[in-house]
Parts: sequence; C-alpha cells; structure tokens
Amino acid sequence: MGRYGGGINESLRWIESYERLAERAAGLPETRLVQVGGRKARAVRQKLQMIRLPLGADGKTAADTEAVLMTCIAAREIDATVGEKALCWRLLTNWEASTLDAASELVNRYRVRWETEMLFHVLKTGCRVEALQLASIEKIERALVLFLVIAWRIARLMRLGRTCPDLPASLLFEPDEITAAYVLNKKPMPKEVPTINDVVRRIAMLGGCLARKGDGEPGIKTRWIGMQRVHDFTDGLRYKRQSDRSGALCAMTCVQAARPRSTASSCHAETDFMSIH
Repeated sequence: MGRYGGGINESLRWIESYERLAERAAGLPETRLVQVGGRKARAVRQKLQMIRLPLGADGKTAADTEAVLMTCIAAREIDATVGEKALCWRLLTNWEASTLDAASELVNRYRVRWETEMLFHVLKTGCRVEALQLASIEKIERALVLFLVIAWRIARLMRLGRTCPDLPASLLFEPDEITAAYVLNKKPMPKEVPTINDVVRRIAMLGGCLARKGDGEPGIKTRWIGMQRVHDFTDGLRYKRQSDRSGALCAMTCVQAARPRSTASSCHAETDFMSIH
C-alpha cells in the first residue's frame, strides 16, 4: 500500500502499533491510546480543552446570525516522554460538544479517520465508482449503496484479520470462498476450519502480497485484488455445480424415456394389434 517519508512499510508499522497498544490497554483502562503515523507506537495521556465559537464566512470569528457555530477542541499530550515531541490535535467541527464526554467522542471519531480514508480508497480506486458515469442521481445512489457494502466488507476483513486473527474463517467467508483461497494458491485444504487471518493472507497473496516472514500484515489493495479473483473462482464453482445438477437431471429424464415397457404392456399392445388385423 505504499511507503511514508521514513521508509517504514505501512503494514509493519500498523501491526507493531496494534501489538504495543494491546499490551498496554488492559492495564490502562482510563488512558487514551493512540498511534501516530511516522512515529513508534506509544501510550499517551491527553488533556482536552474545548470552546464553542461562531465562525464567519471569511474564516474569522463573527457574532452575526449568518456565522456557523463551531466546536474547537485541543487534545494535548501531558507528561510526554523525554525526547518525544508532545502530541497535539486541534479539531474544528460543526458537531456540538458541551461536555467532556461529548468532546471525547469527537476525538474518538477523529482517531478512526484512517479507517474512513481506507474505506473510500477501496470505493474510489478498487470499485472505481468515479468511472461509472451514470446519467441520474438515482442510479448513482443505487450504485453507491452497492459498492459501499463491498468496500465495507473488504475493509472489515482487513481489520478483523489483524485484530481478531484467530476467529474461524467460516464466520466471515462462504465455503466456496475458503476453497478458492487455497486452490488458487495451489495449497491443500486444511482438515479443520482455518482462521480468518490465514484465509485473508492467502487472498492477499492472490493480489500480489509476497507474504514473506518480515513483511507483516498485507495492505488493503492486495486484498481487494485478491477478492476479485476469489469471486471469479466462486462464480465458476457455482456454475459448475449448477451444470452438474442440470446434467444429472437431464440424464435421468433420458433414461426414463428410453426404458422399455413392461411385458404386460407389450402383450396388451400385441393383442390390440392382432385384433385390428
């Protein structure tokens, strides 16, 4: 999925972050844990400050009735580690927040911004919704509803593959999809239900992930490319299964039609023939 200024692979940075935060979360239930791109993951404590103010059309504060009432939040790190630059988020939103809990909720929404970015990355680049060129708003809305479900599923599989890697794959994949992940990788089917992480990684390998020991978890692009191959394969499996059923039914019909009549029926037919003559 690309690299950042420091040359750190995205998947390596994220997996290291989750491991570190998971280790600290259980012992610090009241502490906000964050991961910041370009820095090593660490636990932080933040002080929240908030103010509601009107913002005019020119970007300056204004007291007239046409101004938009905004919420300004500053989340500053306290007791920062020596040698580390203190974390400070400044958020400006039209969502109302008049209590500490409400301000914390807005900060939490900001924390998941990367998840939102990845969702729309799949929607725009993977599903290519901007290239649809549909003629009406109604058609665009219907297409977006469909493709948002697809983008959500791919992003959810990536997240659960990292945060809940030991879940059984049968909870999130159809049997044909699991079969495709192994067959297309030329690997034997496991005797027991595989984990979600194993299936997701094999799907990503179909999209170009090398899955080397030091590569960490694959990014989202290799997963959506791999899912396209999986879906093509499962469509073929379903068509073959349907064709086999149709062929078997046709064969049964042909056998019944060609089966000779009973002796009694034959004798009765011969008697009728002789009586006619």
